[in-house]
Amino acid sequence: MKYTKPINIQGLGTRALRRVQVGQWVTAGEGGPLGRYLGCKKSRTLIVVVGWHENAKRYPEGPTAYWQTLRDYALGE
Repeated sequence: MKYTKPINIQGLGTRALRRVQVGQWVTAGEGGPLGRYLGCKKSRTLIVVVGWHENAKRYPEGPTAYWQTLRDYALGE
């Protein structure tokens, strides 16, 4: 699957969110902050896990640890 330009996830339904490729750049609204989609956590309600680019830059252990921590959360690990 190819990555596309950042996707606005604000208006997507549950089915569409589950089909977004992990690692895809996303925004929360038109012109909103840039983030990376990391998956949907399995639970009774839909939990969409997105890592925001600005937060990754400020993470104490570094951006790689930030992305990995959130991906593990999305996978339930």
